[in-house]
Amino acid sequence: MPRNLLILSGVVSPEGIEPRLSPASVDIDLDVQHNTALGCRTSEAALTLLAQLIRLEGRDVMAISTSELETLTATYTALVAELEPKTATEAMLAVQMVGARRAAMCFLGSATLPDRDDPG
Repeated sequence: MPRNLLILSGVVSPEGIEPRLSPASVDIDLDVQHNTALGCRTSEAALTLLAQLIRLEGRDVMAISTSELETLTATYTALVAELEPKTATEAMLAVQMVGARRAAMCFLGSATLPDRDDPG
């Protein structure tokens, strides 16, 4: 996926403002794939939801390589698609579910590290 597509869809959002995606920059095959997988009618909605998940990686998006960005996009698209959202509302809930699961797995993983102090 072209980096500018993700940037314009909201991955990079100074002051929390999410720029709108220019329809001219959307690859038709990717547009259809993301819209179908996420149950959205527009590429702007589908790509904004994907961008929100990619932001959960907690790294500078501009420092992520293009191939890793494509892998993250494909992975998150597949995870949301497995929940089979049929509408944008269902897609938003699916994105929250995938994001919450990712956060939980990260916290559980760090809690089981051997040098972790026992809070009890």
